[in-house]
Amino acid sequence: MGILFPRGSQGDIPAGQTQAQLLEARKYTRHVREAIPRSNGVYGQAGQFVAPPFPGVFMAKVNQAITACNTNSNANSITPGTGTCDIYYMEDPTSVNATADPDRTNTAVINWYNNSGTINTNTHITVCQSGNFLVLLGADC
Repeated sequence: MGILFPRGSQGDIPAGQTQAQLLEARKYTRHVREAIPRSNGVYGQAGQFVAPPFPGVFMAKVNQAITACNTNSNANSITPGTGTCDIYYMEDPTSVNATADPDRTNTAVINWYNNSGTINTNTHITVCQSGNFLVLLGADC
């Protein structure tokens, strides 16, 4: 919906940019669209879109035991379990070792599972990014 003016149409207002300014903006837009890769991937070519790897699921290792979720008898109050983990990643598909991410150590994890029990230190887990939290998906128990 356009901007409505009480005593006239939008065409009554003079343009805010000159033709030279519009051409300059078009030049920079074309540069962004064609010359800058649209991904952090190493395979990005000028003008090509390379989808980034799915950022939502991470390999991790527990460094502070993760407790189970606690639900009261009325099921109207749920307290997720908590703990911490270190995040790991693979350099590329041919890597043989996972590397610890130095920026994601002692990262808080919440556990939504009631019957999980305590997940001990040094257990390998997978976690999912959910907003500002990592949520436990599975554990090698």
